[in-house]
Amino acid sequence: MAVSDSVCQQLSLSQMMCAIVMLWLTTVPVLHADSNVDIFKEYSKGKTAYRKEKWILCVKHIGTTISLYNRYRQTLLQCAIKCKKEHAHSYTDLRGQSESMIEYIVKGNLLSERDCLLSCQGSTREQTMDSSHESNFPKDFERMKPYYYIQHCLNKVGQVSNAASAAYTFLVRNPGYDDVLSMLGAYKYEHSIPDHMIIDLEERPYVKHRKDGESAYRLGKWTDAVKHFEAALKEYYKEDELCRAHCDLGHRSTSSGLTQILVDGISAVLQCQQGCADTLTHLYGQTYPNYLTDHYLYLQDVYVKTNDNVNALEAATTYLTFKPEDQQVTQYRNNLLKKLQTSDSELTPGQDAARYIETRKRMTDLLDELLGSEHQKSKYYKEGGDGETQDNSEEIQSRKPEPDTSNDIDFSSRLENARLFNTTQILNNLFKTLSADVALTGETLKHDKRVVMDNLFTKEVCDDVMRISQNGIKNAGYHEIYPTAVRPNFAKELFTGFDILDCWELVLGKQLKESDVDLLTRLAEQVRHLVVRWFNETRPIYHDYTQFTCRKALDGKQTNRTSEDLSHPVHGDSCDFKPDQGVCATETAAYPWRTYSAVLYFNDNFEGGKFFFANPDQSEQVSIVPKCGRMVAFPSDHLHGVKAVTKGKRCAATIWFTASANRRRALPTWSGIVK
Repeated sequence: MAVSDSVCQQLSLSQMMCAIVMLWLTTVPVLHADSNVDIFKEYSKGKTAYRKEKWILCVKHIGTTISLYNRYRQTLLQCAIKCKKEHAHSYTDLRGQSESMIEYIVKGNLLSERDCLLSCQGSTREQTMDSSHESNFPKDFERMKPYYYIQHCLNKVGQVSNAASAAYTFLVRNPGYDDVLSMLGAYKYEHSIPDHMIIDLEERPYVKHRKDGESAYRLGKWTDAVKHFEAALKEYYKEDELCRAHCDLGHRSTSSGLTQILVDGISAVLQCQQGCADTLTHLYGQTYPNYLTDHYLYLQDVYVKTNDNVNALEAATTYLTFKPEDQQVTQYRNNLLKKLQTSDSELTPGQDAARYIETRKRMTDLLDELLGSEHQKSKYYKEGGDGETQDNSEEIQSRKPEPDTSNDIDFSSRLENARLFNTTQILNNLFKTLSADVALTGETLKHDKRVVMDNLFTKEVCDDVMRISQNGIKNAGYHEIYPTAVRPNFAKELFTGFDILDCWELVLGKQLKESDVDLLTRLAEQVRHLVVRWFNETRPIYHDYTQFTCRKALDGKQTNRTSEDLSHPVHGDSCDFKPDQGVCATETAAYPWRTYSAVLYFNDNFEGGKFFFANPDQSEQVSIVPKCGRMVAFPSDHLHGVKAVTKGKRCAATIWFTASANRRRALPTWSGIVK
């Protein structure tokens, strides 16, 4: 409903000023009582150290920032619990029938808890903070952005295992960052870090206890399962309190006019608090819409298995408060009633759950009045739907026991999809998010084991690689003594290149930056994961060799070049091609262990230089035009070549992979160089 400004005229000046002061959020300093460190400035110092490649200082300042912020969260949680006790109803307090919305708001019922939070949080600090440092800091921490910086810095100081966990901590909340994901793959690959050693450094207690409870449940350790599931539930409701406290402190109205400030402020806070359920149940890129109801299913089963039918009955009753339409659990509850010889009139849900649902119901009712009925209703208070409830939260409806006509619930089957992902599953899902567009496959490429992917990386990445390529070494490992059948066309083109180890030598010689080699390492690892995924490999696939090369047409050497005058002759990467016989033999091959090959392209401002797959008679099967961000991948024994580059410079990376563990090579990363 609309709130009339005329009502405001009836209020005293002190009431209106109180409302404005309470709803106008000034910068909330993030400081700990025992610390004189300004967290915003500390964060800024850490990011500056990152940009200047001062790795030790980066670890120090970003690490301090993370530590201080977690202290702040703990302080805020303590304040939220304290204020909840002192102002038990606040936003959910009922108002009188004759009381206007504005009178209801400004009398303090909707503002007292927020006032308490501001006062409590403010009393924990010893100094104020320059608000000019605030920037996007709160959003940065919601997304765990500090871990984006510190994972890189930890790697540079040799703490690779910690770097992997920091990268993982960032990625589970930001799965679209291919650069961090590729570096995490490089950390794992280079140092053989097992999955169980990679941890979410910001995993909340309710999640950890839930996962531990599920593990104990699968192992049949029922007492341990009870302990963890009960702890998880307690911590979940605490986290919900903390989330709602953040909403309370996180709104600044930009409206003019007292009435609109009041409506905007209260409605924004309430809408934010409604979203807490979704926030807490979106874990590791997966949404668990029935997180709470599934939790009470777990509790029902483990209580019965530990002969605690009383608590099992309460868990079933609480579950039905969320999902009263579940006939199977209703029957199960009625069976427990008969066993315990208890009347359903004596049943009540868990206190925390009842308060949780009641709070959300009243939030929805208040938002209906403030904004109308079109806004998003709260999870756990909608008209029907899985994991939601209708208006049955004020009391538990009486249900008479029904005849026992069904067997016990198969909880294991019902909870099969409720399990939270373990680290290995999460990592697998993360690596599946590496972005690329499949451009050509199958019939177009004349073989179902070939693929062309586009948009693996941006124009900026291509420009960086082209800059790095200026440091290429002539002939790039090929020598004049190599037969022309296997080496590039030195007579008509300048062939330059380097591998990653060459790059580190250039870094030590101050010709390249460490970030340049990090970029090349990320690209190589990104491609490895794409190759594994595309070819459905179940075997471990390792790096064999990575080479960045450019082919530049030599002036005065391009006259009358024929189609047979190739930039790189037809060959196989894992077999010895014998043109006169039309076969590619592995017995005499230089690199028979190579399994897959991939070529990345970084530019298209040249003439000629098409990649092509070949028949045994060296005729072309199909050709592919290079362009920035494109990759061609194929089994290493497939015949291929490169057509003449007749103008300009063509730059690419060739990456060879192997399924042979004893042929595995390091990328290597900087941490591998300094070991």
